[in-house]
Amino acid sequence: MNGWKLFCLACIAFPSISCNSGQGTGKVTGQGKAIKRTERVIPVASIRVREFINGFKYPEYNNSSDIPLAFDGHRCKIDETPGPYPDSFYLRITTDLSNSTNLLLLIFPKTDGSIEVHVVHKQERWPYYDLIGPNGEVLVEDFEPGPRQQYTFPKGAKVTSAK
Repeated sequence: MNGWKLFCLACIAFPSISCNSGQGTGKVTGQGKAIKRTERVIPVASIRVREFINGFKYPEYNNSSDIPLAFDGHRCKIDETPGPYPDSFYLRITTDLSNSTNLLLLIFPKTDGSIEVHVVHKQERWPYYDLIGPNGEVLVEDFEPGPRQQYTFPKGAKVTSAK
């Protein structure tokens, strides 16, 4: 199980992802039936990559360990697989040199104007990830599938739109 004790939604939504969770059975309700927005938005935020020994530093982000949420960034890109809810979509984050999806986020704009961000897949047990707000504040420490898998950005939060 490689440290996984919780259900991995990504194994179901993305059978091609190998996360070794052993949970790759079942079905996501509504998968493939999402209604796409005319303009997608994501909250202005980033994922901080924490690692015990040396830490990760990315030259493409001025030697920071923060990967900004983006539609087509160096290490964060939109995945065109439809989200399981109307207007929802996925962001794939690559934190290492393998070009694999290390973290998969579900972005879910709500009808009240808020935006939920869910971690649906974490490839390895470590490194650890934090969700960082637009002013550098830690919004969720150890952002991963399980009890700390979701954060809701309120209506009016800073957003970036697809071009």
